[in-house]
Amino acid sequence: MNKTKFFDEEFFSRRTPIVAYWAGFFMADGCITQASKNSYSLVCYVSGNDEQHIREFGKEFGLDDSSFYTRKEGHFGFQVNGIGLKEQLEFWGIVPRKTYNFVAPKVNDELLPHFLRGWADGDGQIYADGQGARFTVSGNRLSLEWYGKALERLGYDKHWNIQERENNNGVLYIGGRHNTAKVIDLLLVSSNFKLDRKWNTRYDTQATLYDVVCAQCGKHFGVPKYRLDHPTFGRFCGKPCYDESQKRKIVDGAHKCARCGEIKKEEEFSANKSYCKVCWRERTQEKRRASGVKPQKVREQVTINGVLHERCPKCKNLVPKDELKSTYCKNCQSEYVRNWRSKKIE
Repeated sequence: MNKTKFFDEEFFSRRTPIVAYWAGFFMADGCITQASKNSYSLVCYVSGNDEQHIREFGKEFGLDDSSFYTRKEGHFGFQVNGIGLKEQLEFWGIVPRKTYNFVAPKVNDELLPHFLRGWADGDGQIYADGQGARFTVSGNRLSLEWYGKALERLGYDKHWNIQERENNNGVLYIGGRHNTAKVIDLLLVSSNFKLDRKWNTRYDTQATLYDVVCAQCGKHFGVPKYRLDHPTFGRFCGKPCYDESQKRKIVDGAHKCARCGEIKKEEEFSANKSYCKVCWRERTQEKRRASGVKPQKVREQVTINGVLHERCPKCKNLVPKDELKSTYCKNCQSEYVRNWRSKKIE
């Protein structure tokens, strides 16, 4: 196969926005290798989905359709050889084995937005979900530190950090809707050439709201996507409706226990009115056991003729609940007090 390609051999020596963009793109997705003693090769292959994008470079670079190839794995791209390519590309930081040998690009502030935008099109990712958004660029740590400082040169004054990966690689991370929107403005995305599929998501500061009907009052209200499945924010229009839904529904003096689910009379409930007395005691004992505290002794309770009775721990007799003092039945409590007083007198 004839690998001789005809192209604009002075392309990368120019200092224009479109050249800066493609230099940034090849900083991410391109590589340069030595083809012979005096010449070097510029190689770039991208996903088949971006075929049209790389053909746009061919138009600027002077390549015809025969210069492009499709590999077996579906990647599409080109390889060109040139004597002056190495010196021209080195200005933009594109050197042999650039993944391991970072050389800082010598890009001025006027061309910097276009260079960084091309770099992001190659190795970046822009993501938005609900009210959140993030901007990331992957690469080796030195190149990512240079990228972050380059954004600061353009006026970015918010937080950015590098998340470590193996082999001294990482991901430059910028999170938040406002921060991501600021990066997009600094890179002049809206009015310049770019890889459209990476920038086709809305990044305004207003979240898209979905219509929901309040489960309590029936009123329509808006909910962000990430809250649609939330048990509270996705069902109730506000705190008053939520509080109303949590109130006990009493019918004929009875309501449902929040623990066992049984319908019981009001007097069978504990002081907090949510659990019946049986469930409240069980719940208290479970908490004591979980914290390593010895469980309380539970007195036997029996309902006789609709009246709740408890067994006195002293005389062992069943007495109505109302007749029990703090611990014992009335008789046992009186005897206990008499004994206590007599000992005190002695």
